[in-house]
Amino acid sequence: MAAPTREQWSHIHARAWKDDKFRALLESNPSAALELYGKENDQVFDKVIDIGPRPEGVSDEELHKHHNIPPACC
Repeated sequence: MAAPTREQWSHIHARAWKDDKFRALLESNPSAALELYGKENDQVFDKVIDIGPRPEGVSDEELHKHHNIPPACC
């Protein structure tokens, strides 16, 4: 498995909103929080987010205009 799916992120966010200790871990060390969440749900994540490939033909100055979804954060 790679990065968490949108559905998994929704569960991760819900947990962070309900569990202050998990939220603090997610904010301070997202990789550790995802590892913990994964262990509890029999999943393995090797990426915190998947940003996908760079869009072709887009200058460095224009890259900020070409995103699908911003990374999630609590």
